[in-house]
Order: sequence, then structure tokens, then C-alpha cells
Amino acid sequence: TLAERRFVGAFQILTSIYHDYDPHGFVDLELRLQKSAGAGLHIDRGLVTILDADASFRFRPYRGEQIRGTVEFNAGEFLIHDITGKHDGGTVVVNGRVLGTDRCAVCDIQVHASDLPIDEMLYGAVPTTFVGAARDFQLAGRVGLAMSAARSGCVDGHRGPWTSQTTVTLDDVAAEYVRFPYPVTDLRGQITFEGERLRLNSITGRH
Repeated sequence: TLAERRFVGAFQILTSIYHDYDPHGFVDLELRLQKSAGAGLHIDRGLVTILDADASFRFRPYRGEQIRGTVEFNAGEFLIHDITGKHDGGTVVVNGRVLGTDRCAVCDIQVHASDLPIDEMLYGAVPTTFVGAARDFQLAGRVGLAMSAARSGCVDGHRGPWTSQTTVTLDDVAAEYVRFPYPVTDLRGQITFEGERLRLNSITGRH
């Protein structure tokens, strides 16, 4: 509604959340507002309890539904507590901490997921190294995912790079390498990606 848009637009923090995550749904919102003489109104503390929503991070366009959890804001720090959502039968849980509200914010995010389908939407949310391997081996099935991502603050006005580690757990996945057509089923084990490095852990399968 127009009233909701005006309310969100009045606070930079809320505007940024809507811009980055495109959320829709229902939340409970608790805010403590402050206004100093000659200054604008700003949010000092806040608690968002997500009751039932859907959202997608614009840099990792993987839309979650039936999202629940809490986001706490206190003196420029966001704490993300067990935000849980569904995607095509799979479950995704996000926890983390964001220190700051501008482009130099320090970030530390953890994502755990289970039973996610291997599809184009997943390819848009995971490291490109995994996407290349998944396409080469024509992976089909569902996977688990554990990802940690962190970014330091700005140095001389330049943001630090993201560092991340992602472990993909295979459980009853099928594969067939495009250059060597030898189909394998019941693939199990783990693949860990860190930067451009890839590590295979106890990968087994049947033919």
C-alpha cells in the first residue's frame, strides 16, 4: 500500500532491506526511534519477527518461501537468528551478523540447507566452480549445502573481498560426464569449494 511504501521509504535501513531482498509477506515489527534536535528520525533498535514471507537476495537470486525467523538491529549491528525457509521441498537456514549499515559493513553469514534440487536456481546461488562441475557431470538429484561467507570492512574507502567456503553433500545423486558417457548413480560424499579450489571427500557411486 501507499502507507507501507512511505513508512519503508522513511528509513534507509528498511529501504536497503527491501532493495536487496525483495521481501513479501507478514512480519511483526518492534522499533525504538530516536530524533535529536535538528536531525532526522532514525531507528536506534529494532526487532523483525518474520511470520511467513518469501524473499530473494539480489546477488544470489534463490527465492525462499515460508520464511520464518528473526532479525535484530541494535546500534548499527544486525543479528540474523535462524531464518528458515523452503524452496521446492528443500530447507534453508541462515544465521549471521552484519556490522554497519553502509557499503563498508562487516559481514559474517552462515547458510545450511538440505534436500535442495540441483537446478538453474541453485546454480545462481552457489560458487561458479560448482556450477561448472555440475554441468560437466550432468548432476541430477538433490544435495545438502553448508556455506560460510565473510567480508571485512573498507580500507581506504575500498570494500574488502568476500571470502567463502561451501561444502555440497551428495546423497543419491546421478551423474554422467559429458566427455566420457559412463552413467553413475547413488553418488554420495562431499565436495568442498574454497575460492577456486575444489576438494572431493569420500565420493562413492554405482554403475
